[in-house]
Formats: sequence, structure tokens, C-alpha cells
Amino acid sequence: MFRRSSFGVVATVAMALSIALGAAPAGASPNVMYYQFRGWAENVRTWCVDIQAETAGNVRTNVQTYRCRAASEQPQVQYQAFSQEGFAGQPDNNRRFRNKATNKCLTYNVNGVASPGSPPNAVWAEACGQAGQGWRHPANQEQWEAIEYPGMCLDTVDPNGYWGTGIDVYPCNPYGQWTRWAMDFLNIPD
Repeated sequence: MFRRSSFGVVATVAMALSIALGAAPAGASPNVMYYQFRGWAENVRTWCVDIQAETAGNVRTNVQTYRCRAASEQPQVQYQAFSQEGFAGQPDNNRRFRNKATNKCLTYNVNGVASPGSPPNAVWAEACGQAGQGWRHPANQEQWEAIEYPGMCLDTVDPNGYWGTGIDVYPCNPYGQWTRWAMDFLNIPD
């Protein structure tokens, strides 16, 4: 009887702790964590990767830079909020980025072969599950390399700092200012 009661106490305490700490019960989805891609270079630290809201209903949604929004700026901040999803059977540093507002993923042309109507190095948002949505985070670098376009990293089209500048992939440079991004946690509800 002592073993049963001690097991019951341990199970009750474990369940209470998991609820108090916000852990999801077995079978439930964990809370999604969202991040902003914030420019790394000194003159672009107020830039973030942003989904252009006016094109959100298009099959291909424009991706641009825009001023980084605070978590309190709802619903606009959701266009800058991205969850990171891993790929089954892939290394832990391989990710797909899903936007909260549109539920679309950052996408690029595979190996620079342009899809009809897009420049070869363009980045856009499209329904998740397409080719050209895998990104790799090289160790000790602030870059996101296109898995299916080796040597090419997430980049801004125009480094002059204008909001509305498009996003593309550009040759990776661990010391370059325009291919480096900080990933800032966004404390917003799922």
C-alpha cells in the first residue's frame, strides 16, 4: 500500500508541476514559439522580415523588410512572427519558417531555377510543404542558408535601409552585414 500511495503522490505532484510550468499534457500540442528576423548590421537593427499584408491573400505573398514591431502591436506584429519547424529525419539545425498571420512558409527557388514570374533569387511566402522551404543555421553564425540552394543565405535586396525592400537569397558571408539575422523571441499568444 505504501508503494501505491507514494506512486500516486508522485504522479499527482508531476501532473501539478507540468500544469504549473505550462507543459502540455500527453497528446496535446505544445505552445508555439514565435520569432522575428531582425537585421544584424548596425544601420538595420530596426528592420525585420515582414510579410506584406496587402498580398497575404495571394498564392505567393511578398516578403519585405519593415520596422520591427513590438509584441503589443497586434495584429500587425503577426506578419513578422515566424515559428520554426524541424524536418523529420533532418539535422536539428534544419528549419522551415511558418508565418503566424498567413500560415505560409518562407520559400525560395530551388538551386536558383526561377519559378514562372519570379526572379531567380527571390524569397516569398507560400503554402507550407513546397520545395525551397528548408533553411539551415550554420554553427556560430547569424545566417540562414537555403538548404536546396547551397551557399545562398537569407538577405535583403537593398542594403540602404528602406522599408519595403524585398528579401532574397545571396551568397553567404559569415562576416557580411546583409546576410546576418538575429532571431528575437516574440512573446505573443498562439
